[in-house]
Amino acid sequence: MMVLLDHISNGYRNILLPLACEDELVQRAVAVVAAQHLALHSPSYQSFADQGRATLISRLCRDSTSPDRVFTTSTWATLIVLLVGETITGSSEYAHILRTLTSLVQNADQIAPSSARQFLSQQTHMWVSHGTLLRPAVEHV
Repeated sequence: MMVLLDHISNGYRNILLPLACEDELVQRAVAVVAAQHLALHSPSYQSFADQGRATLISRLCRDSTSPDRVFTTSTWATLIVLLVGETITGSSEYAHILRTLTSLVQNADQIAPSSARQFLSQQTHMWVSHGTLLRPAVEHV
């Protein structure tokens, strides 16, 4: 899931999917990105993907007014998963989500150390370091 080459240490499978089973926000993000991927071949999933993505982004915006809801593993994982989805769709929201991720990571020390935090830190570094290289190839106007 969500990697080019799958191997035994796939953090998306070993960390994010279990987190999605425990956390409704991450679960919705995974479902939205799955629907975005499915919509490439079956347009009937597009509406679910679009509505789910809009709902997630609205919720993240609402949560941003409360520091105890923003600086969480759940929010961090959701942003990473949404970035994966943005590379699938070529959405114009890519840059906004990347900026939001960059802002969140400046406060990552508020999140307790864990294997999830380590994985999310690695993924964040990859997205931020290569953000312009990973920008979606197709940008909708």
